[in-house]
Formats: sequence, structure tokens, C-alpha cells
Amino acid sequence: GINAAYMGVLSDMELRTVPSEAILLDLRSLDLSKNALQSLPEPLSGLTALRSLVLRTNQLGDLHPVESLSTLETLDAAHNRVCSLPPGFGRLCRLRTLNLSYNTLESFQDDVFQGVAGTLHVLDLSCNLLRGLPSSLFALRALQELDCSENRLTSFGDDTAVRGLQQIKKLVLTRNPLSTLPDALFSSTPLDQLDLEHTQLNDGRLRELPSYQTWRDRQAGEINKQLQGGMVVKLNA
Repeated sequence: GINAAYMGVLSDMELRTVPSEAILLDLRSLDLSKNALQSLPEPLSGLTALRSLVLRTNQLGDLHPVESLSTLETLDAAHNRVCSLPPGFGRLCRLRTLNLSYNTLESFQDDVFQGVAGTLHVLDLSCNLLRGLPSSLFALRALQELDCSENRLTSFGDDTAVRGLQQIKKLVLTRNPLSTLPDALFSSTPLDQLDLEHTQLNDGRLRELPSYQTWRDRQAGEINKQLQGGMVVKLNA
């Protein structure tokens, strides 16, 4: 684990600014959650050893200068007012876990995730205002878990796009106005957990896709092998 000397915990202190004495250049982990931060200070970009940054439950409208933290592996900015990611966000080339849930994101630059395509494992975009997803999201070849629940998505890529999700295991799309999914999601990805509750997609609608039933049968077989362990698919009745 990380030595306590390399951790900074300043959560739940009603901070409106980050005190300069907190920005220690050898910090590995910094927790600024549950404060009243509206912006982040420029000196934050000097934390060249930082691996984990927790910003959840503040009042941040953007994440600058986070894009300068090239050693960052975990970024939690949930429960803020973030409406866009800073240019250069792709420079976070070691990022493995990104939580942007409960913000006000409506769209992304198309190439926003390009720089993290080979590293990002977990992405949470739930509870935003997204009507579409950038093409670079579907090129996240290391992504294993994706949560896009409670947005305004009417579609989830196409057959060509979803094939880029080469390691996707868990996909949550609950509470979106989805009417269809690409067949390749079931034929050409390793998906094994799918949550579509509170969408227009029920089992009957999905059976119209050529590969869906084969996928369901395969998942059921795997579950039987594991003595009913794990959730396979959640649908509307």
C-alpha cells in the first residue's frame, strides 16, 4: 500500500481553495472530497508522483489542471458540476479508473479518450446529460466496466464501433431512452453482465437481434457451471 506520508486527506473541511501547503510534490494520493471547491489551483499540476485524486462532492465546473497529472491512475470527480473535460485530457496515459458520475456532461470531444485507450479499465458516466458517446470511447480496448446509466442515450454505437470494446465485461445502460443495441455487442465482445432495466429494451425486442439468444444461452451455461454465481442480464419484464 501507499505509505501514509505520501497521502493527503483534506476531505469534509468546507475548503473553498486548496491550501498551498497541501501540495507536496511527492504526494501519491490526494483526497479533496466533500468540500466547496469551485476550481483547482495551477500548482496541482506539479504533483508529478500523484496516482490517486479524489475530488467527489465539490462544486467543480471543470477539472483543469488535472490533465497535467500524467502519473494519475485513479480519478474520482463524481458529484460535481463538470460540463466538459479539459483539452489534453488524453495525456493521462496511465489512467485506469475514471468516475465522472453525477455531473452535467452533455457531450465530449470525439477524441477525448484517445490517450487512455490502452489503460482505462473502469469508466462511470452515470447520471449525466449525455445524448451520445464519442467514437474514442468505443476504442477503449482495455475497458472492462462501463456505466452509462441515467443519461439521455438513444443508441449505443454500431456494429463496427462496439467491436473496439475488446475486454468489456460489464455494461450498465439503465434509465436511458434506448430502443436498440448493435448485434455485435453480443457476437463480438466478451460481455457477460448487461443491465437494461428501465429502458425500452425487453427480452422480446432483443431476440430480434441475430446473436442475442446465442449469447443468452452461453451466459446461462456459464452461470450453471458457477452454481448460479453472478448476475447475467437485467431486463424489463
